Amino acid sequence: MKLEADLHTHTVASGHAYSTLKEMVEAARRKGLKMLGITDHGLRMPGSPHYLYFANMIVWPRIMQGVEVLRGVEANILDTTGKLDVPEEVLAQLDLVLAGFHSGTGYEGTTVEDNTRAMIAAIKNPYVHIIVHPGNPQYPVDMEKVVLAAKAFGKALEINRTPFLCARAAHRAVIISPNWLKSTGLWLQSTAMRIFIAVLGIVMRRFRSSPRWALKRAVFSTARQIGCENSSPVTGKPMKFKQKQICKKLPWAPPVRQLMQIIEAKQFRIVFQPVVKLPEGEIYGYEALVRLPEGSCFTPPLQLFNFAAEAGLLYPLERVTREEALRHLGLFSLKHKLFLNINPQIINDPRFIPGQTARFVRQYNLTPENIVFEITEGMAIKDFPAFRKTLDHYRSQGYLIAIDDFGAGYSNLRAVAELQPDFIKLDMPLVHGVHKTTALQALMETLRTFACKTHSQLIAEGIENEAELMKLVQLGITFGQGYLLAQPAFPPPMLDRKAAEVLQHAVCDAL
Repeated sequence: MKLEADLHTHTVASGHAYSTLKEMVEAARRKGLKMLGITDHGLRMPGSPHYLYFANMIVWPRIMQGVEVLRGVEANILDTTGKLDVPEEVLAQLDLVLAGFHSGTGYEGTTVEDNTRAMIAAIKNPYVHIIVHPGNPQYPVDMEKVVLAAKAFGKALEINRTPFLCARAAHRAVIISPNWLKSTGLWLQSTAMRIFIAVLGIVMRRFRSSPRWALKRAVFSTARQIGCENSSPVTGKPMKFKQKQICKKLPWAPPVRQLMQIIEAKQFRIVFQPVVKLPEGEIYGYEALVRLPEGSCFTPPLQLFNFAAEAGLLYPLERVTREEALRHLGLFSLKHKLFLNINPQIINDPRFIPGQTARFVRQYNLTPENIVFEITEGMAIKDFPAFRKTLDHYRSQGYLIAIDDFGAGYSNLRAVAELQPDFIKLDMPLVHGVHKTTALQALMETLRTFACKTHSQLIAEGIENEAELMKLVQLGITFGQGYLLAQPAFPPPMLDRKAAEVLQHAVCDAL
């Protein structure tokens, strides 16, 4: 079997290893590895590096000498609550977090129950990806409970020589097969991994005089060999998207890898479409939209975000696109509103850090009053009280809230009632044909009355012909957006001249 990755390695920074980062990468390249996880010991291990060493890993190149490098740590479990010795703000920015018991780090659990409780608590930590040497006889645990917890929370258990140290006298073969791993669901995973690695087998006849003999029998294989290439790199759950469906043009590149390249190399561009104040015929703001290079696997762009949600990478994708949108608008317009699409799922992402948007806003000379968060109505909101609390926090700073795609389904009316948005963006099916459908006109009038009573403004999306625009003005709809008014572009476009003339006539006719 071919060794694809080594995810548990230490550099000289750990204090008891003897190779530099450069030397480690060079050795990985010579061995033909595709991926190398650098997981130096956490802060409590004697001789370990300062926490700034881990915090500064963000400057490491992702690819070194053709080897993909994961920035990681082997954190120490400190007590029965599963507390780790690395600050959460540092863990949040790492690709790979290992956790385990180590002597000399302050852990004082003495019983199987204490050790099991501490290890399961670490398994529940959203930043932890792998539990290291769980079979260490120095810290015995209830392995059945640990395995069930790892399966439930989608975490990996490292298999190495320590679980077998106490079995030397048995002189029996211990076999862990791929089928057993698959049945438990213990897939090795990490946030930034492009491929899945699974322990294919550890075969031991006897340790004899050297335990290293056993280590040489440890072999790894890509998940393709055991049939889970369509699993999420974060959740480990089966993904609805198939590689052949997503990447027909690039069958050699797994879609998750393409997604990571898009995020890390910012292989996208931001365009802006005006939101127009119809009575005045003036641009009120711009919605930021993502466009991908020609030939991309993900077409249309909505497929990119849907796939990112499946892969557990929605938050990093939204974060980088949001920052680019703020940066670009800050270069061209400081007075217009910027409508930013936000998926409710990211609020629950363990990597979500409140305050990042505010930092970007200040950095690009904007203010919170410039920003309108568009809540994607196409995704169900599972916890309205918690989500509303988050939105209230942003509102208190001056941000505005919009419900996007109103009428697309899910929790339409409840989302509006619970979140009390400043804007309600009407989905295109409610707008198309409004000039010739009495029922749509009646619905539009009802929605206008509802918006007035709830202190919201209506934005009609997808306006594509002059008749629709004229009727919307007659119905008293305040804001509009669509290809008739202006197509998405960069730099932010002006209102189409012909559409401006139509608006003038429509406003005059309505008076």
